[in-house]
Amino acid sequence: MSIKLDNILSAVNEAQKNSKKRKFEESMEVIVNLKGIDLKKGGKQLNVDVTLPHAFGEGVKVAIIASGNFAFRARDAGAAQVLEPADVERYETDKDGAKALAEEMNFFIAQADLMPLVGRVLGPFLGPRGKMPRPVPPNTDLKKLLSEFSTSVKLRMRKTLVIQAKIGKRSMESKKVAENIQAVVNILERNLEKGMQNIDEIYTKTTMGPAIKITI
Repeated sequence: MSIKLDNILSAVNEAQKNSKKRKFEESMEVIVNLKGIDLKKGGKQLNVDVTLPHAFGEGVKVAIIASGNFAFRARDAGAAQVLEPADVERYETDKDGAKALAEEMNFFIAQADLMPLVGRVLGPFLGPRGKMPRPVPPNTDLKKLLSEFSTSVKLRMRKTLVIQAKIGKRSMESKKVAENIQAVVNILERNLEKGMQNIDEIYTKTTMGPAIKITI
């Protein structure tokens, strides 16, 4: 069973209150320490996307890999970058460019029949970062899909039992930040092998503020 929203809200309020005023807009973050997962013995790693109930204007960048009319619709939908097959092939001899692309874009979408090309050329750069494209059929509603990605964050665990993600801005209403954290915890509960039993501690903080523990 997930944690109570009131418990999260109390910690969010404290984190916002205890953080000093900065000259920039701080983000709100959630930090989840896990337990009971032995990564050295093949324990399940985690790489999932969660759609938050409240957007916070982080400027999520989504690249779409497509051809023909699909590429035209991708541009019309407002993708941050549209790569056609010839664009992808050029990255075979531009490793630095491929690495920069993988770092710059938050998410990737690919026309399903182009996945073999994407896997061969960009897979070595996207795979280790947990950013392999979501394959979609040509009739996908791209505007709707991009809207979903605009409120998404990636939860990823690889070498340590810690998951950290931005889930809001300090200036956001505290309840909205709390509801975003609750959405993250709910996804973790569903994706961890033992659910909440794999969660040790949960904290929230502003970018440069102290970490406040959330009562589980």
